This record gives sequence, C-alpha cells and structure tokens, in this order.
Amino acid sequence: NAAADGQIVASNNARTSIPTTGTFAKGDFVRKDAPSVSGSGIVVGWLRITDGSSHTLDTDWVACTIPVVSLSSGTYSPTLTAVSNIGSLSAEGFCWTRLGNVVSVAGHVTATPTSASTSTTFGISLPVASAFTAIADLAGTGKQITATNGESLGVYADATNDRAEAGFFSSNNSNSRYVVHFQYTIK
Repeated sequence: NAAADGQIVASNNARTSIPTTGTFAKGDFVRKDAPSVSGSGIVVGWLRITDGSSHTLDTDWVACTIPVVSLSSGTYSPTLTAVSNIGSLSAEGFCWTRLGNVVSVAGHVTATPTSASTSTTFGISLPVASAFTAIADLAGTGKQITATNGESLGVYADATNDRAEAGFFSSNNSNSRYVVHFQYTIK
C-alpha cells in the first residue's frame, strides 16, 4: 500500500462500517457504501489513524464527516418593549438570516423618548429563540436616521428576557427612526 507517501491506491466501496478484520496502514481510507446523516454531517467513510490489525472506532479509525450547515431566512415583526425613557415604539422591515447557529437581524425602529438627555433603552424580540447567559451573547449597532447628528445605538443581549436590547443617550424627545443590526449565536 502506498498510503505512507500520500497516494490513494484503492478504495473499498462495499463497507457498511469500519473493517473488523485485516491489517491496515495509517492513512488508509474505507468508503461507506451508503453515506448517511449522523449528528451535524454526512458520514462518507472512515480514515485509519494507526497501523495494525485492531479495529476500534475513534482509536484506530475515525469517521470522515462532511458538515451540513443549514441556511434559512425570513422577515418578522418583532415585539418591541419599552425598558426605560420610551413613550412609543414601532417596528418595520425586519429581516433575518440564519447560517448554522448564527443569526443576523436588521430592521427599522421608530421610537419616541419621553425625555431628552436621558439614557434610553428598548427590547427587541428574536426571530429564532436563544437562551442568553451574558450581555455579550448578542452584539450590534444602530443609528438614528431622521436627524443630521443621528444618535448611535448599542445593541446587546438581555439575558433575563432572552431578547436584544438597544440602548442610547437621547438627544431629544421627538419621534425618531433608527436602523438596527445585530448578530447572535443560538444557545
């Protein structure tokens, strides 16, 4: 066998599992006759990681798996929650994309702070649920788009309520539109 120098000489396509007899060299590959989904991927065969005639999975052989990553997207109407210094809230144009366990969200929020020059926060529900444990489990930004000197928002995880929370220092108490974007990993 020429596996020692990186050559693939032969491949057995008739195996349903790792071999149980015979002597194999490190680097030998045995194809699975019918690839199957296992965990988060498709098992296509087994790679020999030791020289010899013992046949123990994860000791002598390792499964070769092609990862399967899910992709989904959509629009949603989030539930907005006034947390502090908010008189009214509305959402528009929210969309999301999920790649594996990472979710990205963008949309517009119209908010009316009750007082100027005050710390202001509001909550945004998630399109795909997550069980946050820390403020850093979600991160994002936002910007006021209805004023010349638009306020910047920080968007972070509200671990108590498992939602996004946007916070900023209100410069006025007028009805303003904000664009927000945030990303999180599903836990």
